[in-house]
Amino acid sequence: MEMIRHRNLSTHTDDQAAVARIQATLSGDDLDGVSLARLDAALDDLLLPWRFDLSLRASLQSPELVERIERRGGVLSKDRHVSLV
Repeated sequence: MEMIRHRNLSTHTDDQAAVARIQATLSGDDLDGVSLARLDAALDDLLLPWRFDLSLRASLQSPELVERIERRGGVLSKDRHVSLV
């Protein structure tokens, strides 16, 4: 599995503190929508001060987005033995 961080965003409304969002795209032979949902739920359960927007590389439809991720993204992790169970 490879995780690529491609954008950090801060958003807020008048009645909320800023919320940092991390957008990350995952790629790997064994990843599917179920794996992505499990990872998203596990990250949410950690109660971290960031929000994660996750996507699967194989499901990206926009060639422009894929090119941007390849050009500007940074690899966060490469691990062949990750379990998302």
